[in-house]
Amino acid sequence: MQTNKLFNPRDKGRAEKLYLDSLSTRLRQIADEVAQLEHDGHHPIGAGIRNGRMCVELAPSPRLMHMACHAQAAYYMRGTDEFGSWRRGRFMGRKATVFWTERGTS
Repeated sequence: MQTNKLFNPRDKGRAEKLYLDSLSTRLRQIADEVAQLEHDGHHPIGAGIRNGRMCVELAPSPRLMHMACHAQAAYYMRGTDEFGSWRRGRFMGRKATVFWTERGTS
């Protein structure tokens, strides 16, 4: 009987271990990013992996608006929904994409 060279059922345990090791490494990196953002005076409200990228969501603040005005961050999306107008900003953290949403913007 010929085995599939791409996937060998006997390697399943090893593949799962590699996946879990990789996932735990990325989660530690996210936790480190959150800790650094808190140290820098930001207020993280969410973190995770989205579309394979590490992301951290911050509560909006005057500091973030200041960063966007001074090219340290950027607004990249705006719109209006049933709650009013909004805009979203982001910047690249040390290891994750960091974003926030401001409500009531014009």
